[in-house]
Amino acid sequence: MKNWEGLAQNDALWSILTDKKLRGEKWDKSQFFNSGKQEVENILAYLKEQQVQPVDFELVMDFGCGAGRISRALSQHFNKVVGVDASPTMITLAEKENEEFADKVSFKLNQVEDLGQFPDNSFSMTFTVITLQHIPSAQSVGFITEFIRLIKPGGLAVFQIPTKDVRKFSLMQRIRTFLRIRERLALIGIGKGFNMDMHPVSEGAINQLVKKAGGEIKLAVNTNQTEPDYNGDVKFLKDDEAASGYLSRLFVVTKS
Repeated sequence: MKNWEGLAQNDALWSILTDKKLRGEKWDKSQFFNSGKQEVENILAYLKEQQVQPVDFELVMDFGCGAGRISRALSQHFNKVVGVDASPTMITLAEKENEEFADKVSFKLNQVEDLGQFPDNSFSMTFTVITLQHIPSAQSVGFITEFIRLIKPGGLAVFQIPTKDVRKFSLMQRIRTFLRIRERLALIGIGKGFNMDMHPVSEGAINQLVKKAGGEIKLAVNTNQTEPDYNGDVKFLKDDEAASGYLSRLFVVTKS
Protein backbone atom coordinates (compact mmCIF):
# COMPACT_ATOMS: atom_id res chain seq x y z
CA MET A 1 0.00 0.00 0.00
CA LYS A 2 2.85 2.37 0.84
CA ASN A 3 4.04 2.25 -2.77
CA TRP A 4 0.63 3.35 -4.08
CA GLU A 5 0.72 6.06 -1.46
CA GLY A 6 4.09 7.07 -2.92
CA LEU A 7 2.59 7.30 -6.39
CA ALA A 8 -0.26 9.41 -5.04
CA GLN A 9 2.17 11.79 -3.38
CA ASN A 10 4.38 12.17 -6.46
CA ASP A 11 1.92 12.43 -9.36
CA ALA A 12 -1.61 11.60 -8.24
CA LEU A 13 -3.60 12.10 -11.45
CA TRP A 14 -1.02 10.34 -13.62
CA SER A 15 -1.00 7.35 -11.24
CA ILE A 16 -4.71 6.90 -12.10
CA LEU A 17 -4.57 7.48 -15.88
CA THR A 18 -0.99 6.74 -16.93
CA ASP A 19 -0.67 8.63 -20.19
CA LYS A 20 3.10 8.86 -20.72
CA LYS A 21 2.71 12.29 -22.36
CA LEU A 22 1.11 13.66 -19.20
CA ARG A 23 3.58 12.37 -16.63
CA GLY A 24 4.94 15.00 -14.28
CA GLU A 25 1.68 16.63 -13.15
CA LYS A 26 0.71 17.57 -16.72
CA TRP A 27 -2.89 16.38 -16.53
CA ASP A 28 -5.37 19.21 -17.01
CA LYS A 29 -7.83 18.76 -14.16
CA SER A 30 -10.92 19.60 -16.19
CA GLN A 31 -9.89 17.07 -18.84
CA PHE A 32 -9.13 14.48 -16.16
CA PHE A 33 -12.51 14.80 -14.45
CA ASN A 34 -14.37 15.05 -17.75
CA SER A 35 -12.93 11.66 -18.70
CA GLY A 36 -14.70 10.22 -15.65
CA LYS A 37 -17.96 11.88 -16.64
CA GLN A 38 -17.78 10.41 -20.12
CA GLU A 39 -16.79 6.97 -18.85
CA VAL A 40 -19.65 6.76 -16.37
CA GLU A 41 -22.16 8.02 -18.94
CA ASN A 42 -20.96 5.43 -21.47
CA ILE A 43 -21.18 2.55 -19.01
CA LEU A 44 -24.58 3.53 -17.61
CA ALA A 45 -25.92 4.04 -21.14
CA TYR A 46 -24.66 0.56 -22.07
CA LEU A 47 -26.43 -0.95 -19.05
CA LYS A 48 -29.65 0.81 -19.98
CA GLU A 49 -29.34 -0.40 -23.56
CA GLN A 50 -28.94 -3.95 -22.23
CA GLN A 51 -31.97 -3.42 -19.96
CA VAL A 52 -29.93 -3.93 -16.79
CA GLN A 53 -30.67 -1.31 -14.13
CA PRO A 54 -30.26 -1.11 -10.34
CA VAL A 55 -33.33 -1.30 -8.11
CA ASP A 56 -32.90 2.42 -7.34
CA PHE A 57 -30.37 5.23 -7.59
CA GLU A 58 -30.03 6.08 -3.89
CA LEU A 59 -26.45 5.15 -2.93
CA VAL A 60 -23.42 4.06 -4.97
CA MET A 61 -19.88 3.12 -3.97
CA ASP A 62 -16.87 4.10 -6.09
CA PHE A 63 -14.25 1.54 -5.02
CA GLY A 64 -10.67 2.67 -5.65
CA CYS A 65 -11.88 6.23 -6.02
CA GLY A 66 -8.46 7.90 -6.24
CA ALA A 67 -8.97 11.63 -6.73
CA GLY A 68 -12.74 11.19 -7.18
CA ARG A 69 -12.77 11.12 -10.99
CA ILE A 70 -15.57 8.54 -11.09
CA SER A 71 -17.20 9.61 -7.80
CA ARG A 72 -17.92 13.08 -9.14
CA ALA A 73 -19.42 11.62 -12.30
CA LEU A 74 -21.61 9.16 -10.39
CA SER A 75 -23.05 12.04 -8.35
CA GLN A 76 -24.88 13.17 -11.49
CA HIS A 77 -26.83 9.90 -11.50
CA PHE A 78 -27.18 8.83 -7.84
CA ASN A 79 -28.47 10.66 -4.78
CA LYS A 80 -25.37 9.82 -2.71
CA VAL A 81 -21.87 8.59 -3.55
CA VAL A 82 -19.24 7.07 -1.26
CA GLY A 83 -15.71 6.98 -2.65
CA VAL A 84 -13.40 4.41 -1.05
CA ASP A 85 -9.61 4.26 -1.33
CA ALA A 86 -6.61 2.78 0.51
CA SER A 87 -4.44 5.90 0.09
CA PRO A 88 -4.76 8.72 2.66
CA THR A 89 -3.25 11.14 0.12
CA MET A 90 -5.88 10.21 -2.47
CA ILE A 91 -8.71 10.63 0.03
CA THR A 92 -7.44 14.08 1.00
CA LEU A 93 -7.07 15.05 -2.66
CA ALA A 94 -10.53 13.71 -3.53
CA GLU A 95 -12.12 15.75 -0.75
CA LYS A 96 -10.29 18.88 -1.90
CA GLU A 97 -11.09 18.46 -5.60
CA ASN A 98 -14.75 17.61 -4.99
CA GLU A 99 -15.56 20.08 -2.23
CA GLU A 100 -18.39 21.63 -4.25
CA PHE A 101 -20.07 18.20 -4.44
CA ALA A 102 -19.76 17.50 -0.69
CA ASP A 103 -23.54 17.46 -0.23
CA LYS A 104 -23.70 14.32 -2.39
CA VAL A 105 -20.19 12.82 -2.31
CA SER A 106 -18.17 11.60 0.68
CA PHE A 107 -14.87 9.73 0.87
CA LYS A 108 -13.76 6.92 3.19
CA LEU A 109 -10.31 5.47 3.84
CA ASN A 110 -10.20 1.65 3.74
CA GLN A 111 -6.85 -0.05 4.33
CA VAL A 112 -8.06 -3.56 5.14
CA GLU A 113 -8.92 -6.46 2.84
CA ASP A 114 -12.66 -6.21 3.34
CA LEU A 115 -15.37 -3.54 3.39
CA GLY A 116 -16.63 -4.35 6.86
CA GLN A 117 -17.14 -0.68 7.72
CA PHE A 118 -20.24 -0.79 5.47
CA PRO A 119 -23.43 -2.76 6.31
CA ASP A 120 -25.04 -5.53 4.25
CA ASN A 121 -27.57 -4.64 1.54
CA SER A 122 -26.88 -0.91 1.78
CA PHE A 123 -25.85 0.12 -1.75
CA SER A 124 -27.87 0.47 -4.93
CA MET A 125 -24.64 -0.11 -6.87
CA THR A 126 -20.97 -0.73 -6.29
CA PHE A 127 -18.76 0.46 -9.14
CA THR A 128 -15.06 -0.03 -9.81
CA VAL A 129 -12.86 0.24 -12.89
CA ILE A 130 -9.04 0.06 -13.32
CA THR A 131 -8.61 -0.84 -9.64
CA LEU A 132 -9.02 -4.60 -9.13
CA GLN A 133 -6.46 -5.21 -11.88
CA HIS A 134 -3.72 -3.81 -9.61
CA ILE A 135 -4.76 -5.77 -6.51
CA PRO A 136 -3.36 -9.29 -5.94
CA SER A 137 -5.91 -11.84 -7.06
CA ALA A 138 -6.47 -13.36 -3.61
CA GLN A 139 -7.56 -9.92 -2.37
CA SER A 140 -9.57 -8.85 -5.42
CA VAL A 141 -11.81 -11.93 -5.27
CA GLY A 142 -12.51 -11.08 -1.64
CA PHE A 143 -13.57 -7.57 -2.63
CA ILE A 144 -15.88 -8.94 -5.34
CA THR A 145 -17.56 -11.08 -2.69
CA GLU A 146 -17.88 -7.95 -0.54
CA PHE A 147 -19.51 -6.01 -3.39
CA ILE A 148 -22.22 -8.66 -3.59
CA ARG A 149 -22.73 -8.52 0.18
CA LEU A 150 -23.10 -4.75 0.05
CA ILE A 151 -25.64 -4.38 -2.75
CA LYS A 152 -29.36 -4.43 -2.02
CA PRO A 153 -31.49 -7.16 -3.56
CA GLY A 154 -31.92 -5.92 -7.10
CA GLY A 155 -28.82 -3.75 -6.82
CA LEU A 156 -25.82 -4.04 -9.14
CA ALA A 157 -22.13 -4.74 -8.59
CA VAL A 158 -20.29 -3.34 -11.61
CA PHE A 159 -16.60 -4.24 -11.75
CA GLN A 160 -13.85 -4.39 -14.37
CA ILE A 161 -11.01 -6.88 -14.10
CA PRO A 162 -8.62 -8.65 -16.51
CA THR A 163 -9.44 -12.34 -16.87
CA LYS A 164 -6.34 -13.51 -18.71
CA ASP A 165 -2.96 -12.47 -20.06
CA VAL A 166 -3.07 -12.69 -23.86
CA ARG A 167 0.37 -11.25 -24.54
CA LYS A 168 2.55 -13.30 -26.86
CA PHE A 169 5.87 -12.11 -25.49
CA SER A 170 9.13 -13.96 -25.50
CA LEU A 171 11.04 -14.14 -22.22
CA MET A 172 13.35 -11.33 -23.41
CA GLN A 173 10.38 -9.10 -24.32
CA ARG A 174 8.87 -9.67 -20.88
CA ILE A 175 12.17 -8.73 -19.21
CA ARG A 176 12.41 -5.56 -21.30
CA THR A 177 8.81 -4.62 -20.45
CA PHE A 178 9.52 -5.17 -16.76
CA LEU A 179 12.63 -2.97 -16.93
CA ARG A 180 10.73 -0.19 -18.74
CA ILE A 181 8.07 -0.20 -16.00
CA ARG A 182 10.75 -0.08 -13.29
CA GLU A 183 12.49 2.80 -15.06
CA ARG A 184 9.20 4.72 -15.36
CA LEU A 185 8.47 4.26 -11.65
CA ALA A 186 12.00 5.30 -10.69
CA LEU A 187 11.45 8.63 -12.43
CA ILE A 188 8.72 9.46 -9.92
CA GLY A 189 10.57 8.18 -6.88
CA ILE A 190 9.31 4.61 -6.60
CA GLY A 191 12.17 2.19 -6.24
CA LYS A 192 12.82 -1.50 -5.71
CA GLY A 193 10.07 -3.70 -4.40
CA PHE A 194 7.24 -2.13 -6.36
CA ASN A 195 5.60 -3.41 -9.51
CA MET A 196 2.55 -1.90 -11.21
CA ASP A 197 1.53 -5.42 -12.14
CA MET A 198 -1.71 -6.67 -13.61
CA HIS A 199 -3.44 -9.43 -11.65
CA PRO A 200 -5.92 -11.40 -13.79
CA VAL A 201 -8.64 -13.57 -12.29
CA SER A 202 -10.03 -16.26 -14.57
CA GLU A 203 -13.61 -16.00 -15.72
CA GLY A 204 -14.28 -19.44 -14.31
CA ALA A 205 -13.11 -18.35 -10.87
CA ILE A 206 -15.30 -15.24 -11.05
CA ASN A 207 -18.33 -17.32 -12.06
CA GLN A 208 -17.79 -19.63 -9.09
CA LEU A 209 -17.25 -16.93 -6.48
CA VAL A 210 -20.26 -14.90 -7.68
CA LYS A 211 -22.50 -17.96 -7.41
CA LYS A 212 -21.09 -18.83 -3.97
CA ALA A 213 -21.74 -15.27 -2.76
CA GLY A 214 -25.38 -15.45 -3.87
CA GLY A 215 -24.98 -13.28 -6.95
CA GLU A 216 -25.96 -13.66 -10.59
CA ILE A 217 -23.94 -12.35 -13.53
CA LYS A 218 -26.25 -10.30 -15.74
CA LEU A 219 -23.61 -9.02 -18.17
CA ALA A 220 -19.97 -9.65 -19.01
CA VAL A 221 -18.40 -7.70 -21.86
CA ASN A 222 -14.89 -7.11 -23.18
CA THR A 223 -13.54 -3.58 -22.76
CA ASN A 224 -10.39 -1.65 -23.64
CA GLN A 225 -9.62 -0.68 -20.03
CA THR A 226 -6.28 -2.52 -19.92
CA GLU A 227 -5.12 -1.09 -23.25
CA PRO A 228 -2.37 1.57 -23.50
CA ASP A 229 -4.66 4.03 -25.31
CA TYR A 230 -7.61 3.66 -22.89
CA ASN A 231 -7.00 6.88 -20.93
CA GLY A 232 -10.56 6.94 -19.58
CA ASP A 233 -12.19 6.50 -22.99
CA VAL A 234 -14.01 3.20 -22.41
CA LYS A 235 -14.98 1.10 -25.40
CA PHE A 236 -17.03 -2.10 -25.49
CA LEU A 237 -15.45 -4.76 -27.68
CA LYS A 238 -16.83 -7.75 -29.51
CA ASP A 239 -16.01 -11.13 -28.00
CA ASP A 240 -13.72 -11.97 -30.90
CA GLU A 241 -11.81 -8.67 -30.81
CA ALA A 242 -8.31 -9.43 -29.64
CA ALA A 243 -6.77 -7.53 -26.74
CA SER A 244 -3.13 -6.58 -27.14
CA GLY A 245 -2.15 -7.30 -23.55
CA TYR A 246 -4.71 -8.41 -20.99
CA LEU A 247 -8.31 -9.35 -21.67
CA SER A 248 -10.38 -6.78 -19.76
CA ARG A 249 -13.93 -7.76 -18.80
CA LEU A 250 -16.66 -5.61 -17.31
CA PHE A 251 -19.00 -7.68 -15.12
CA VAL A 252 -22.43 -6.66 -13.90
CA VAL A 253 -23.75 -8.75 -11.02
CA THR A 254 -27.06 -8.63 -9.16
CA LYS A 255 -28.64 -10.61 -6.34
CA SER A 256 -32.19 -11.43 -5.32
